[in-house]
Amino acid sequence: MKSFVDLSIVLVAITLISIRPAYAYLDPGTGSLIIQGIIGTIAAAGFFFRSYLHKFWTMIRGKSTDEDATDPKD
Repeated sequence: MKSFVDLSIVLVAITLISIRPAYAYLDPGTGSLIIQGIIGTIAAAGFFFRSYLHKFWTMIRGKSTDEDATDPKD
């Protein structure tokens, strides 16, 4: 098993040492996809934190939203 680990380390080291430039091309669709992912992540994080912030404030206030909807004081 030790020889397998040693061989793996040597192969990873050789791979990292012999990196060559890729000369890759990113088309405009790739940039659009990246921007869409960033916007989606921000929207999802906003919704996530808003829902947990609402639960937090409801817990702090000590009453649930069901009590607010059926309040007979109106």
